[in-house]
Amino acid sequence: MEVRRDEWEAHEKVLLHGSTAGDTQWILDRTMGGSLRGSTNLLTLMRGIVSWTLTDERGIGLPWPEMGEADWDNPMSKAYQARMASLSSLMQEDVNFLVNRLNALNAPNSKEEQEAFLASTGAGNPAAPSPSTAQSSEQSSTGQ
Repeated sequence: MEVRRDEWEAHEKVLLHGSTAGDTQWILDRTMGGSLRGSTNLLTLMRGIVSWTLTDERGIGLPWPEMGEADWDNPMSKAYQARMASLSSLMQEDVNFLVNRLNALNAPNSKEEQEAFLASTGAGNPAAPSPSTAQSSEQSSTGQ
């Protein structure tokens, strides 16, 4: 999901992705007494931001380097430190905006959204055969 704020420069945008169970565990491990302590919001953003084109007040791009597998658990890595420095330089209202957008992206589907999804897959249709029913009738027709 690409997000922008009216207060940002026209070229500034942030690309977010939904959290996985692994992302949530990584954040919890670090905020609940793990080896890497930090703000829940900053750690959430660290995992949820894919890329950005944000700049500082002088118009200089804020770095958002790729994270290698080893960087995630090494707060001394250059990539980790660069991301945390960039996040720490954001205005609090920008942090709040991005965290709120990530929370909305990760929110459970409404009942209507769930029903629409199930209807599109046939899973919500009682006339549609279940996988086990379809398999049983297929085995019967093949004589197995």
